[in-house]
Amino acid sequence: MGSENLFHKKRAGRKKREEEIREQRKTQWLIVCEGFTEQHYFKGFVDSLNIAGDSNIDIRTVGEGSNTKRLINNVEKYFDFVDIEYGKQRIPYENEKMIFVFDKDDFPANNFNTAINIATTRYPGCTVAWSNESFELWLCLHFEYIQSSLRRNEYNDKLTKIFRKNGIFTKRQDFDSNGKNDPQLYEKIKQCNGDIDNAIKWARALKASKTTNNPAKANPATMVFEAVDALINDLS
Repeated sequence: MGSENLFHKKRAGRKKREEEIREQRKTQWLIVCEGFTEQHYFKGFVDSLNIAGDSNIDIRTVGEGSNTKRLINNVEKYFDFVDIEYGKQRIPYENEKMIFVFDKDDFPANNFNTAINIATTRYPGCTVAWSNESFELWLCLHFEYIQSSLRRNEYNDKLTKIFRKNGIFTKRQDFDSNGKNDPQLYEKIKQCNGDIDNAIKWARALKASKTTNNPAKANPATMVFEAVDALINDLS
């Protein structure tokens, strides 16, 4: 009996060490977001890659509903959170594995463009997944090609109709109240037959039709597809 217990303890210890090694081998990404909608989407997307066995990616998403320029300037403080997250052992993020996600919305044009310039200057090689007008444009592109500029509430209305049509929402529920803060956002988009390949294709088409060297004037446009591409290209 004693030797059997010792065997089980050794096997359990070996399994734990193997799991720790797998965790250490994961590709570490930092995704800095404005809000929870973006965090939920990217977590769901990366989880789907990992579950499918196509990826071994680990992401740290950090959101802060504040002025976009200040969010970019303060990105260093997020590494303190990462230290705690991983047992106070600093994870050496590479610029190529940093993604910044933010929207134009009501920010002044200069403030929006400055935030993008700060990110690309301070972190060469990072991915700046900006959207004009809002991140919800990217979500809508999973379902249709949108070429006219809309406000956030108009994208929300489109998503509300889609979620209701597919039984995700009741008639009293809407995307603004029940969708954007849903941890299962990515899965529910898939349940509504949202197609990420179409989203990538249509976002590329929007980029090709705009002068994106002045992002504040490129509406509608979203570079979120570049972040998605970067994650897909990192499959291990």
